[in-house]
Amino acid sequence: MSLHHFSKEHLKITDGQTRAGLKITFIGLFVNVILVVLKLIVGIVGRSRALIADGVHSFADFLTDVITSLGIYLGNIPADECHHYGHKKIETVSEAIMGAVLICVGGGLSFDAGRAIYYNDLTMPHGITILVALASFMVKEILYHATIKVGRQAGSNVIIANAWHHRSDALSSLAVLIGLLVVYFVPSVKFIDTLLGFVVGALIIGIGWRLAWDAL
Repeated sequence: MSLHHFSKEHLKITDGQTRAGLKITFIGLFVNVILVVLKLIVGIVGRSRALIADGVHSFADFLTDVITSLGIYLGNIPADECHHYGHKKIETVSEAIMGAVLICVGGGLSFDAGRAIYYNDLTMPHGITILVALASFMVKEILYHATIKVGRQAGSNVIIANAWHHRSDALSSLAVLIGLLVVYFVPSVKFIDTLLGFVVGALIIGIGWRLAWDAL
């Protein structure tokens, strides 16, 4: 049965844990939109490759929030004559897509940072980038704890996976924050900012690979 054959009753979400999962995912989606815009704008204006990389990481989280929402919603469609065991594998497919997205994004970031280091195309970040990195770390860490709590209560691997995306974003923001503080007080080591952009990219690749492999 194709998706357009499902009735409204099929698509109706009645489970309380599923609604909670969708709610926390939509909250994460909204937060990520704000963080993406803030980090990319401040990263570009403030000349910080690390913060730009962190902003792209948040954009990847935004994409995975969308994929998670679809996975939760469609995965809870009841069994029918074509799918006797329900549609839970949609969640697994969603998890694999998340992993693939993160691998591509991380690869692009690491390549750009590596090229900048090779050609000595380094920049000195502005102080405002420190405040944005601090705010991102705090918000994403709170979002991680809220999301993983809901995921465990609902027994949903895709929600738990999304929670770890929030945690990875929080950790990358923490690394960026530390790097920016070092560069701010010791300008002679400004290469650290670009190096962190490379590290964040590699971190994203690792997380994406783990998620994709587990799903496969």
